[in-house]
Amino acid sequence: MKFVMVLALLLAFGAQASVDLKLNDKKMNLGELTQARGMRLQETLMLTRTAATPAKVKVKFSHKYKGLVCMRWVMRGNPFPDHYPRYSDYDRYRSYERYCMRYAEKVLTVQKSIKLNFKDAAMLSKVEVETFEITIDQERFKRADLDYEAKVISSKHDYKVKSRGRRFEFDLK
Repeated sequence: MKFVMVLALLLAFGAQASVDLKLNDKKMNLGELTQARGMRLQETLMLTRTAATPAKVKVKFSHKYKGLVCMRWVMRGNPFPDHYPRYSDYDRYRSYERYCMRYAEKVLTVQKSIKLNFKDAAMLSKVEVETFEITIDQERFKRADLDYEAKVISSKHDYKVKSRGRRFEFDLK
C-alpha cells in the first residue's frame, strides 16, 4: 500500500527523468521523451563531451502536449468583400472563407531540437571528458513551448553558457 502511495505522489508531482547522452555525432535523435499521461514534461539531459564531439551538435526530440484541433470545417461566404464593385456583380464578387465550427482538445506530438555550439570551447585531450546538464521544462501540459536551462556539471575549464532560446553556446571565460 505504501508503494502505491509513493508511486502516486511521484506521478502527481512529475518526477524528473534523466537521459544520458554522449555527444559524438553532429545530429542526434532522442525520439520521444517520456512523460506520464496528462503530465507536463520535466526532463534532464546529461551531455558528455569528449575530444570526438563536433563543434556544433543538433539534438532532436519530440514530446506531447494537449492542443486544440478543428473537428468541423465549413465554408461561409463574405457578401461584402473589400473588392466589391457594384450590386449587379454581387454573385461574381462574393468570396468564401474556411471557418472552424467546432474545436476539440487532443493530445498532439511536436518535434523540437536543441543546438549546441562548442566552437569556442576548450580543446580536449583524448582522455578528457566534460559533462553538461540541460533541463527541459514544460510549464503545463496544454503548452507546446518548453523552457530550457543549461549548466556545466564537471569540467577543468571555466565556461560561460550563453542561451538564446533553444541554442546554447559554451565559451571559455
